Amino acid sequence: MPDATTPSPAADWLPILKTLSITEAEAHGIEARAKLAGVSFQTELLASGLVPEHALFRALADNLGLAFLANPDADALVMRGWQGLAALAQRGGARVSLSVDARGQSVVLIAPDQLNIPALHSFVERYPRASKRIRVVQPSALRDAITRRSRGRLMRVATERLFREAPEMSARIVVNAWQGAALGAAVVSLLFAAVFAPSATLLVLHGAFSLAFLSCVLLRVVVGFGIKRSPGPRFTTIGPADMPVYSVLVALYKEAEIVPDLLMSLGKIVWPRAKLEIKLVCEADDHETLAALRAQELRPYIEVIEVPAGGAAHKAKSAFLRPADDLRRFCGAL
Repeated sequence: MPDATTPSPAADWLPILKTLSITEAEAHGIEARAKLAGVSFQTELLASGLVPEHALFRALADNLGLAFLANPDADALVMRGWQGLAALAQRGGARVSLSVDARGQSVVLIAPDQLNIPALHSFVERYPRASKRIRVVQPSALRDAITRRSRGRLMRVATERLFREAPEMSARIVVNAWQGAALGAAVVSLLFAAVFAPSATLLVLHGAFSLAFLSCVLLRVVVGFGIKRSPGPRFTTIGPADMPVYSVLVALYKEAEIVPDLLMSLGKIVWPRAKLEIKLVCEADDHETLAALRAQELRPYIEVIEVPAGGAAHKAKSAFLRPADDLRRFCGAL
């Protein structure tokens, strides 16, 4: 049997790419860039923008003789809450998920990430009956379905996890009990002083504010004299294969007017496209910004993430057993 853990090279993809009007020369160019960046051919192919994700996976399904599912039903997914979070925590999201079709029969959704095409062909031949219950799904569609299914749990994690695990790092409690008592006492005392001794109170306040301003000036002077000029930065040469995946999170809220300039600036980032992922995070009720983003032709490495609208509005609030085990290996699942 072919080694299921090795992603397919360009040669295995050529029959599929020809149906998508991608020439052999273009495929070899993509393969060369993939080797230079240290990524699989499939990853570099999607990052190149030569073919839309949905078209590639539809052609893949046709080549394998499997059914293609464009829009998975989030409510039909069979998974517990923690499984949805675990799937979303993986780079690229879930590769294999269980669902229920319109007739109530269980089906397996696969969104191959590091696909070995000969191994999956062999799987289809070995398990013809099981293969009839497999649906090929583009990774972004499956990830969106899992996100919708896990929306409530994701909201709780985003709003409560930091306070629960590291309350000292959270700003949920702005003022604690003794700070509130001290602040209240100070306000009451200031009001009494302003009523019974207004001149003295004004003089004390003027002195306090002047002292605070002078302290800021002195701090700047001390820091200015104490700064030691360090030599310029040292630049080292690093090959694309050694570069890590570079993730950029951009939180947007009520900023539809900056979308074109923002996308233009993000497109100037100098980094291997197969190792770049940009997440534009918007709240679901920010319809203007979302509409502005959908009106743009986004590059393959840019994804729009809608976070559930809830709480304060702000910027940016994881009988088929043996075939399933083989299937995870063929699809690059961890």
